[in-house]
Amino acid sequence: CLSGQSPDCTLVQSKEDDFDWEQGDTRDRPASNPWIPAGSSFLFVNTSGRYGGQRAQLLLPPLKENDTHCVSFLFYQAGGREGTTPATLNVYVKENNSPLGVPVFNSSGPAYHIWKGVELAVSTFWPNYYQV
Repeated sequence: CLSGQSPDCTLVQSKEDDFDWEQGDTRDRPASNPWIPAGSSFLFVNTSGRYGGQRAQLLLPPLKENDTHCVSFLFYQAGGREGTTPATLNVYVKENNSPLGVPVFNSSGPAYHIWKGVELAVSTFWPNYYQV
């Protein structure tokens, strides 16, 4: 979910990227593609009309606790159009307003055509705050 769409939602669109993530929902309307789970809400990046190097970023709120946080998500990496570079999914940890952050997860290459689960333990103890 995206900020403003439900009270318990904490993801926000970055203002320092090229385009936004979109939200899909199959709870009210059945999915036309078999890879979209029925009865679910999900985020996706539509790369139609985009070119290599463009980015769409989502941010969690800044975390201030000196603790380890678990970030878990499912992702489905569809293939690019013929002759195009496959999409890349990166997760970064930004410390104290750093421009991009330290990479903690990467998925790139050919399409998987299956949902994959990721669990990341994110912890930093010295900065004033950090953001995933």
